[in-house]
Amino acid sequence: MVRSAAELIRELESMGLPAFVVGGTLLGARRDGRLLTHDDDADVAYLSAHEHPSDLVTEAHAIEQRLRARGYTLLRHSWSHLQVFFGDPSGEEYYVDIFTAFYKNGYFHEPIHVRARGLDKKIVPVSRLTLHGVDVPAPRNPDAWLVACYGPGWRTPDPAFRFDTPLPTRRRFDGWFSSFDMRREFWESTLQGTGSGQETTLIRDHVIVAAEGTRAVIDLGAGLGADAVFYRDAGLACFASDYAVKPHNSAAPVNAGVEHINLANYTDTASYLLSAFDVVGGASGCVVSANHVLATLDGPTRRTAYELLRLALRGGAQVLVSDYAELGDYRFEDPRTWHLDETTLLRELSPLGLSATTLQMAHHVDRDGVRRPVHVSALVLDDSRTDDERSSTLA
Repeated sequence: MVRSAAELIRELESMGLPAFVVGGTLLGARRDGRLLTHDDDADVAYLSAHEHPSDLVTEAHAIEQRLRARGYTLLRHSWSHLQVFFGDPSGEEYYVDIFTAFYKNGYFHEPIHVRARGLDKKIVPVSRLTLHGVDVPAPRNPDAWLVACYGPGWRTPDPAFRFDTPLPTRRRFDGWFSSFDMRREFWESTLQGTGSGQETTLIRDHVIVAAEGTRAVIDLGAGLGADAVFYRDAGLACFASDYAVKPHNSAAPVNAGVEHINLANYTDTASYLLSAFDVVGGASGCVVSANHVLATLDGPTRRTAYELLRLALRGGAQVLVSDYAELGDYRFEDPRTWHLDETTLLRELSPLGLSATTLQMAHHVDRDGVRRPVHVSALVLDDSRTDDERSSTLA
């Protein structure tokens, strides 16, 4: 694990970024001379020369692309937190977290927790320490960093310790860098051993009809991949993707080919769609399917999803969506119980120059035993409205 952290630090240094161990990795090194016994990851950070969030995000994306090109498996948690996966010879998987550090308005910032004054000369140039026989860089004054993160009592182990990030700090980091993790654990646990992972299959026949004369289906929110298998068995190529990273403990044939994407991340999802279009010779050869996806998203993420679907439509793809039209046994923490009625769908699509045509409405008894209406709709471009009309709706 330490060697993997050192490897990533060298990668970051090759990009001209000073990098060093932080978090529990630094705490264990300074307090115990070894990794903390309960740690299942390593933590590193790089110090950016930027301070504006837009510049930091642009730089973070460039780092991600560089590491992907180098063959690393990555998961982005926010625009200031990137996770890199590794495996040891025994088959055990572990990861190294990479955090963005920067100075702004007299404060040293390092999401997800640190925002402190007085560290302007205590981070670089880096110091060195040896951890499990590996030489790694650390902040110039590692103890000052540890005080900023864990408090003055960091030298004394505290089994009850929890991060209590001040609200102003949390608001800044969330506003600047967002979060791509909302309810990910819910979906990963929900998809464990549930068979298809989909609420209903009403959309399937409509996708098959729409796919006549096309070459492929792009299945957003594929769950365990049962819809994808259905489309492949029908003779169609299918690109399947899901938000959950590790949902799968069922049969390998069902899980095969389900890639991870995050609809909150426009850049990466757009790249995924465009790559799929390239494989089949253009968007006009594709049907994009979102089966019980839109209703489970929060407002900002759903708007991003609409913009991605608009990208597909403008390229000539067909887009079909399906969702419950009424609430189930509503629980905020369970997006399966949420709904997206047709009126709301049309209202949200309109400012983006989109509309929808209902293809079918039927009823289904959900997993909680609630009988709920389900609609299947085709999204279409609506060029009839002027830019002024769209702007007034957005306002």
